Formats: sequence, C-alpha cells, structure tokens
Amino acid sequence: MMCIKKSKLLAIILTFFSCVIVTSHSLAASELGLILHWDFDAVTDNTVSDISGNGNDGTFSDDDSNDPELNPGILGQAITFDDTNKEKIRVVVDNFPSQELSFAVWVRSTDNNGGSTIISYRSPDRSSSLFKVLGVNGLGVLINSQFIRPNFGTEDEPVYIEFGGGQWHHLVVSWSRRNGVITIYKDGIEEYQGIDISRTTAIPTAGVITVGVDAQRWSTAWNGAYGGDMDDLRIYNRLLSQDEITWLASATPLNDNQPPSAPTALQAVAVSQTEAYLHWTSPADNEFVAGYRVYRDNNLIGTTGDTSFVDYAMNPGATHSYKVVAFDGASNNSSASMEVTVQAPNSGSVMDILPAGHWYEVQNSSVWTQLGVKPDVMGSWSGGVYDTNRERLVIWGGGHLNYDGNELYAFDFNTFNWMQLTKTTPKDQRVKSVQVYDDGMPTSVHTYDGLQYLPTLDKFFASGGSIWGSGGCSGGTWLYDFNAVPAESGWVDIADDKAGCGMYSAYDSATGNIWYGSWGNLYEFNPLNLSSPWTTRINGTAAESFYRTAAIDPNRRKMVVLGGLSGGSPETVIYDISNANAVTGGVVTTNGATEIENSNAAGFEFDPTSDKFVAWSGGNQVYTLATDSLKWSRIEPESTNLITPSIPAFRGTYGRFRYVPSKNVFVVVNGMQQNMFIYKLSANN
Repeated sequence: MMCIKKSKLLAIILTFFSCVIVTSHSLAASELGLILHWDFDAVTDNTVSDISGNGNDGTFSDDDSNDPELNPGILGQAITFDDTNKEKIRVVVDNFPSQELSFAVWVRSTDNNGGSTIISYRSPDRSSSLFKVLGVNGLGVLINSQFIRPNFGTEDEPVYIEFGGGQWHHLVVSWSRRNGVITIYKDGIEEYQGIDISRTTAIPTAGVITVGVDAQRWSTAWNGAYGGDMDDLRIYNRLLSQDEITWLASATPLNDNQPPSAPTALQAVAVSQTEAYLHWTSPADNEFVAGYRVYRDNNLIGTTGDTSFVDYAMNPGATHSYKVVAFDGASNNSSASMEVTVQAPNSGSVMDILPAGHWYEVQNSSVWTQLGVKPDVMGSWSGGVYDTNRERLVIWGGGHLNYDGNELYAFDFNTFNWMQLTKTTPKDQRVKSVQVYDDGMPTSVHTYDGLQYLPTLDKFFASGGSIWGSGGCSGGTWLYDFNAVPAESGWVDIADDKAGCGMYSAYDSATGNIWYGSWGNLYEFNPLNLSSPWTTRINGTAAESFYRTAAIDPNRRKMVVLGGLSGGSPETVIYDISNANAVTGGVVTTNGATEIENSNAAGFEFDPTSDKFVAWSGGNQVYTLATDSLKWSRIEPESTNLITPSIPAFRGTYGRFRYVPSKNVFVVVNGMQQNMFIYKLSANN
C-alpha cells in the first residue's frame, strides 16, 4: 500500500485544488536498454518498484525510519527526499551499464547544499565511486573516479549548470566509453559536452545504487544528501537520441504506431583482426528514432542510440554480414538496413591492417592500467622518441615541481604493453636542483622537444630541460644505450652541452646528426665526436619558444620549426641546412590551413611516404605541409572512422607523436592515464 506522511497530506490536497495537473504514467517509452525505471507510482511500504522488468526494486530508508513521502509530480506522483533525515533509496545491481549510459530524472529542489547527491553508484563494498551526479546548484558528474563540474564563467565568478530554484527540471546525463563523451542536458537542451571522461575503463556492472545520498556517506554527520522531489528516474545501457531526450523533457504521452524507415548508407570497415567500425545514416520517423539494434550474421550484438558502432568480436579470417534495425520511442521496429559484408583479416598487427584515414585506440593500454604508475611523466612539458629497432615508443619526463623520478618507460608495439626500462634513482639520492643525482643518473627534467632516437647507434639523445626542484634551465646532455646491462648503466653524461629550456630538436637521417635549437641558437650535434659534439650554426637569431617542435625533410634538406603559442609567435620557421656551414632561413609565409601554426607544441614529423610534414594538435584531423609550396592542408579522417584521440596534454604533445616508418602509421599518447592511439594518413593525400 502507498505510504504518505500525514504531515504532508494537507499540502497534497491544497496542491491538487490549486489546479496543478498531474499527468499519469500512461506516458510510454521504448524499453530497449532500460535497466532501471522508478516512476514512484509503484511504492509499497518501503519498496520502490522497478517497472523496467529487470527486478531492480529499491528499498527506501531514512535515519528516522519513516515511510516514503509521496507528492504530486510531473508524471503521477513523485518521491520527496529530506536532506536532514538523509532519506535514500538503495538497490544492489549486477547489470549497471558499462560501455554506454544514460541517466534521466525529473528533479525539483530548493536545496542550497552544494554537495546534494542525486544518484551514487559504488562498488559492492562501496569503496570505489563508479558513477555519481551531484550538486543541484552546480551540477557535477563523476565516472570511475574522474570528476567534472562544467563552469562557463571564471574561477572567481563561476557559472554552473543549476537545477535548483524550486521548479521542476528534467536532467539527462549520457556517457559513452568510446571517445569518453559525456553530455549533460537540462530540460531537453544540451548544456555541456566533453570527451576523455573515463574512456580507458569500463564501469563495473556490479555495485550499489543509492539515490538521494552518496552510497559511501550514510553517516548522519554528512551534509551531502539531496533535498527535494524526484520523478520518473531511468537508467539506460544505451545513449538516448536528442529527440528522445526532448520528448522525455516534454512529459507528454506518446501514441505512435508507425515504425521508422530503415537505416541507410550502412558502411563497415575492418580495422583489426577482431574489430570493425560501423556507421549509418539515421532514418525518418513520424515522431523520433530512439536507437538501433546492430546484428552480425543475424545475431544481435548491441543496442545504441548513436549512428555508429564498434564490433570488438569479429572472428579473424571470417566474413561477417552486418545490418541495423531502428526503433522509435514506442518500440516500433523498422525494416533492416541493407546488409554489408566485411572480411576480418586472418593475421597481422593492427598497425599493418589499419585502413588509411582511420584512428585506432589500443584498449587498456594506459600506463596507469598496465603498470599502476601514476606520476605525471608525460604532462609536464615532456616528449618521447620512437625506437625503430624494437618498434616501441619511449617516454621520459617530469622535472621542476612535477615529478622527481627519472625512469624510462616504453610501449612495445609488438605486444601492446608498457614496460619500465630503467629503475628510478632511490628517493634519498634524488637531490633537488642538481644536474646529476647522487647515483650518477640524470636528474628528472621537463624534456620538451629535446629527445631524439639515433637508430644507427641505437641510442637515446636527451638534452636540456627544467630540472627537478629549482626549475633551472640546464639539465645537461645525455646519451642512453638501450643495450646496456644493467639498464641503468646505459646513461652517459656528455660534459660539453648546450642545454637550456624550451628547446626543439630533429634527427637528420641524411647525416645521423641532431639539429637542436635553444636560447636563440641553432646547433648541430655529432654523436660520433663526443669530445666536441656541438657546432653552432645560427648564433642568437634562431627561433625560440617553450612550445615549438621540429622535423627535417631529408630530401630537400630543410628543417621546419612549428608553433610558438604560449610565449612565442604562432608561425612556421624553415631553415635550409643543405650547407651546414651557411644555414639560412627564418619565418616563412605559408598558405592554406594555417591555423595549425597556433598549436601548442604539436606533434610534428616528416612522413617520407607522403613526402610531407605531418602535424597533430588534437581532434581526429591532421595537417600536412608541402615543403615546396608552403601549403598547409587539413586532412579529415574517412567517414567510417569512429575514434577521436584523447585531448593533448595541456602543456604540449612534443615527441610523443611519432611516425613509424616500418608500418607507415603515426602513434601518439597523451597522458599516463590515456590509451595509445594509432593513425594512418588518409588515402586521398
């Protein structure tokens, strides 16, 4: 039997006779992907029934052990939470969405508590926060311990997304692990969208959902409980379409017997032995399309609200057929799309198989995931090199106030695994503001664009940087031998150095030397003459900035220096190094898609296959520069590409974007908790 607190009975009667019209739950919606639906019309004693059919009934309780308080809502009746009594609804589930999630609810709150938790989902022992929506006066969302609170103002005068004020508002939060896209809707209108939110980790399906308070915070002393009303709470394991969200926010019944048209223009492409990207065009419907069922070989393999899908489970060497069926808000199904067939490659690495114009995200490939390493080695103005002898990307960094460790890390593209190449100098030997630690290994530094690989010598070059502690611009010049045993003995200090801060460098495959810019000087470094390795080629007038990157066209003997934002002029600089004793050049006027010149330490390489320079500074497009015409071109991915790389590190990409000559692909990694990405240049280039 429905339980209503007697203290609220008069208020309900008065509300009713004030001509507030309450719509009944004849409102219909597609049940596809709906794993929990509390309409709060089906409340018996302390049980809140789940009308989705999945049995996720909630148990209501508060610290005074009172019955649920039910009041007129937007759709039938709503439940009222008292933030003083810490009222909550709790349910243990084993089917929480892991890859795609949509959370929808009506809220009405006068709560002034900034913490006010609307919903919390935690691990079974409640130790790990997996999903949380909180803050009616400044909405925040947490997914797998990664938290965002969109602010459209300033730090001093923030402008948040608000759902308070004592009025009914409809809230939707959707998230897709692919690309980490999170979207927040208020009253059917998109208020915010971001990427890279918990894209490296799926949400565990087993845990505890608590509505009205944080699942971990059940103490009466905690002030983060929600105060106000809720109605029509839904959790889906798919994305909702914009039209579906608009309809939910309208709170109007849906009477629809007409199915959508069939999806059109279905495309599919194999990007590895086991993975295929699918993309199609949304069909027409008299009301709205809510989502899509995806079939492989006539077997349902997924449901989504997006017009694209990644199949992670192809059989290597097999030929698979795909089709897509649309469904609308009333669960009317369309006819199937035209089938397309895809043959999965029988063998080979994704680096060999990846079609031109596509990005690929190596799943579960972050350093945090594989090694549990959390120090910020990449984000602190740091770069890397590509070891072409072993097919691996090597990163090194830290320094100043970021991290004092000096170990080398490498991602092996044969195994798709991270490894730590060298031990870290013991903590008690990491002395601040020195160039060499007490154990003889180099101090930790911001490495900027000062790292290069010497393939003929199989050595790693590192020069300059902002040293741990003081941030002084020195850091020394070092060569590291990858064949050294023990590994830590591979470091050799080059006494005669030209180190500095904000340097840029490039390996010259024609000579085996390294060109290096620092403090307005341009040097050439000869690794075969370590008694006197440096030769000054330009003195005092070369380009300089903390945010430049460089590469060399070995055919035309041109060194190009890109960027200069955040302390320098956005520009392209070209030096003619064909005569090392008489280097000429400087800032050039380029044409075409010159916006890349505003980049902040972009990834920048020369691609001998396309015979052009290639730059990447975020998004799924790259830029190419033709040396002769000085034309920048923006290269968009193919229409079947579904992956956008993670956002570049705030302080720059530097040498963590590298060309792999043996595979004709590019690789990039943007942070210790970000996956590795692979890209093959578009075929139309």
